[in-house]
Amino acid sequence: MKKNTHSIETKDKLVKTAMALFYRNGFDKTSVAEIVKQAKVSKGAFYHYFDTKIDILRSIANAKARELTGVIQKIVDNQKLNAIEKFNQVIREAQMFKLANVSEHMQIYKITENAENVRLKKEMMQAVALVISPLLERIFQQGVKEKFFDTAYPKELAVTYFDIGLVLSQPLVKLAMDLDKRPENAKIIKRQLLFFEDFLTRILGAKSGAIKFADLVYQNLLKNRKILKKYN
Repeated sequence: MKKNTHSIETKDKLVKTAMALFYRNGFDKTSVAEIVKQAKVSKGAFYHYFDTKIDILRSIANAKARELTGVIQKIVDNQKLNAIEKFNQVIREAQMFKLANVSEHMQIYKITENAENVRLKKEMMQAVALVISPLLERIFQQGVKEKFFDTAYPKELAVTYFDIGLVLSQPLVKLAMDLDKRPENAKIIKRQLLFFEDFLTRILGAKSGAIKFADLVYQNLLKNRKILKKYN
């Protein structure tokens, strides 16, 4: 038990130290040697848990994906909910998840925002999409059977949902970061969210007003504006 506890503590120390260095110095400028020196562990300990420093980001993405999957799985398996109710609830729970982990999400956002780290961001999103998209596909298939959705491509839409979300989320976060200096950004954010809501409604073939998340995401961005500002 003590050995397992020590192993978990060592891995956590490596992850926290690496994230702090990635954030401060940049991912590419941070070496494994620097990580182990700051964490006060051996290189052997590092390579026991990770093959490369990229694996640290992968491990975080996989851990968060597993966490979120557990929450979404319960919603998908709830036979009392129709597809619309499930989809809206999934979005609400995902927002609450982000809210509870906003500082960590922003650290990752800053680490991967540079052009040379686009690959890292894509890899992390793919790790999440790999486990979440099959659950979304089940909701979309249910919606088609219940006549709430009208699409012949539930699987493709489940995957595309993450691609669209990635494209839209980056400018929204940047706009939210500058809200204090540019209060007019609030209207732009709201309009972009309403656009995404309408876009999803249309590609799913749902009735107008059936899918609702714009207000929730908007309020969460406003609520976290001070935290977001720190990462500007």
